[in-house]
Amino acid sequence: MAFVRVALVSLTFIITPLAGLILDYWGYRVLLPLAGLSGLGSSLTFFSLLRRIKDPSLTPSQTASSPWSILRSDLRMPLFLSGVLFFGLGVLISAPLFSAVQVDRLNLSYTQVAWLGLAQSIFWFFGYLFGGRLLDRLGGIRVLQIVFVINALAILPYIWATRGWMLLPAFIAAGLVTAGADLAIMYSVIELAGAERVPSYWAVTSTVAGLRGLLGPLIGSVLVKMGWPFWTIFLLSVVLTLTGAAVLSLVRKARYAVNAVLETSTP
Repeated sequence: MAFVRVALVSLTFIITPLAGLILDYWGYRVLLPLAGLSGLGSSLTFFSLLRRIKDPSLTPSQTASSPWSILRSDLRMPLFLSGVLFFGLGVLISAPLFSAVQVDRLNLSYTQVAWLGLAQSIFWFFGYLFGGRLLDRLGGIRVLQIVFVINALAILPYIWATRGWMLLPAFIAAGLVTAGADLAIMYSVIELAGAERVPSYWAVTSTVAGLRGLLGPLIGSVLVKMGWPFWTIFLLSVVLTLTGAAVLSLVRKARYAVNAVLETSTP
């Protein structure tokens, strides 16, 4: 999973500073159509790939479970989803404010932001390059806890930054979080579900992610309208993401409880 994503980040190394230059000299009216054409090309490529897949192991599973039965029968899933929910809210509440800090407080140009984005992409690349090996050694839940802690480091510099370079640690941490969360959440769902129940477990996880995506930015904007200073919202986001890491520590304990129930129910 990690190796496939290395190609994506490798191309991002080239595109990120180029996109900044395009924005500075020609604006979004040139950049956005190029991005749209790229997305269409990607969709057509995957459509062609799906038509050629004939692997019988990819046929739909007959062991699908309802969301409620998953949450009732597997004590680990409510804890896992809660941890991911706290982390996601921490990200989404503060994310709309990042641009405001970069532009309004620090007066960064598109090119300067693009160079910071390049640093983020470099560590995004290394996150994928070494993340797969780390997942295979430590497991999804433990790596996800590490990712959540690193995410706090991606938010904190926005509280005190007075120069553009002071956001460099935030962009570096964001690159690691982007790769780590992508891999570790998927890996964790596979670990929790087992081979036969991955589609059902992933559907529940995606549903929670969708609800989180609706609420997070809305909460952030409401807090701004209520007069919360930016630094308090950033601090709230840090507390939320660290709470997510703490909740995940309970998943490993819940695993044994589930096993014990299964063993006692076996005739």
